[in-house]
Amino acid sequence: MECGGHYSRAISSWCTLLAATGFTPDLPGKTLSIIPKIPGDFHAPWATASGFGTIRRTGKTLAVSCEYGVLSFQFLKLNLSDPSVKIGIQILNTHASSKDAVTTLRFTDSVSVNAGQTMIIL
Repeated sequence: MECGGHYSRAISSWCTLLAATGFTPDLPGKTLSIIPKIPGDFHAPWATASGFGTIRRTGKTLAVSCEYGVLSFQFLKLNLSDPSVKIGIQILNTHASSKDAVTTLRFTDSVSVNAGQTMIIL
């Protein structure tokens, strides 16, 4: 026990952030899950081995911005019904399936959100 059992290492604080935002990358599975548990609007950082940026929810709109590197995936899991996804002005083609209030979008090709780009999910 460190500091009487009231000490948390810095990396453990990321667990709270990931649980609240629902941002869960699965690189081997080419899947990104964004299933927030917190109500209302929020703004938070995200980080993976290949890049970092921010995630923001305003109303029912999610915005995932990449500040450095790249965020790549082929499947996107959301707790939104009938979502559409765009990067810049390009609307991405998807095939959707739903199970237990989670929608899984399968993209025709791998999606990459590069540094300076924002993915908008409506």
